[in-house]
Amino acid sequence: MIRMLTAYTEEVVDIEAGCAAILAQLDLRRNMASHAVGILLCMSEFVETGMVKALCDRLPFDVVGCTTMGSTVQGVIRPLVLTLTVLTSEDVAFAAGMSGPLEGDLAPVDALYEALCRALPEKPSLLMPFAPFMFISGDAFVEKLDALSGGLPLFGMLAITQNLDMRGIYTLYNGNCEPHALGLLALSGPVAPGFLVSSIPKERIISPQAWVSAADKNVLHRVNGVSALEYLRSFGIAQGGELEGSETMPLVLELSDGTRVARACISITPEGSIVCGGEVPVGVGISIATIDVEDVLASAGQVSREAVRKAQGRNLFMISCAARNWALGTEVYAEMEQVVDGIPGSTAYLFSYSGGELCPIPDRTGKLVNRFHNDTLIVCIL
Repeated sequence: MIRMLTAYTEEVVDIEAGCAAILAQLDLRRNMASHAVGILLCMSEFVETGMVKALCDRLPFDVVGCTTMGSTVQGVIRPLVLTLTVLTSEDVAFAAGMSGPLEGDLAPVDALYEALCRALPEKPSLLMPFAPFMFISGDAFVEKLDALSGGLPLFGMLAITQNLDMRGIYTLYNGNCEPHALGLLALSGPVAPGFLVSSIPKERIISPQAWVSAADKNVLHRVNGVSALEYLRSFGIAQGGELEGSETMPLVLELSDGTRVARACISITPEGSIVCGGEVPVGVGISIATIDVEDVLASAGQVSREAVRKAQGRNLFMISCAARNWALGTEVYAEMEQVVDGIPGSTAYLFSYSGGELCPIPDRTGKLVNRFHNDTLIVCIL
């Protein structure tokens, strides 16, 4: 059994007050079991003022996490907040760490995974990655961790920031804040996680299915034999050399194993190719969909209620794509409000925004396979 403790602070500068508030809410002397680990999510300001390091220095367990553009626990919705979630248990063990710098490849992840396995009493049951944003495609982390672990379930996120210039994106481990490293949490023992995923519904697809003719990892070159830019232009997403409306018009891929994932359009290359938020394999089906405020809010409310029913008193870790928040326009807290309203006070939960989501989904045979997602709300029941 895993118990989830949550705490938050809005103190960015007053380090003593912020740390004291977190520790008082957690009341570790009374609530911490034999094993414990912390998940810290915050805006970049908490890193820059030293609050993250000071808090981690005061905690008697490892802390892993990343920057985010927003998170909530205990129903608290604020424009600038740091949340700390503690997983603690008598029979589930935790091991956390951070890789070396990922300078062009993921080789340092091997040593990290091996170190976490050595620190656990048995093979992990669940891996929770906190990955750098857009440094390497999120699919590369899925592929690497699948290869190392033999396909253990992955549930995690890419770091993101609220800054429009994408300044200040970090992954975090015990006060160390790095822009190009992977933070990883491994759980072993009777974890038995459950997963929920809400991606783009089929009824929001607005184009006939086409086929990816040419692509290189997350760069889409051609669709149905024409340039990716011309393909997007035909649906009004690209005008001239700029993307327009791409935040609310994601791509939907039908993969060869029957799984379906969304891909955000990030930018246009000088050659007219489209840089996507995740890999786009050659030969897969591709469509264009729409997402708006009503879609985001309806799915957030529905998933929250379904998660509570399935959890039966267990804990909820919810991650939503930043693109879903951008689709809200000026109603930036509306999805959080739906989540808070859908979860009773007796259920412990953490909700956060990400730059991309890692979560298993069933293939056509019903087998769970790890996938990297954009424009998606994912839930892990612990």
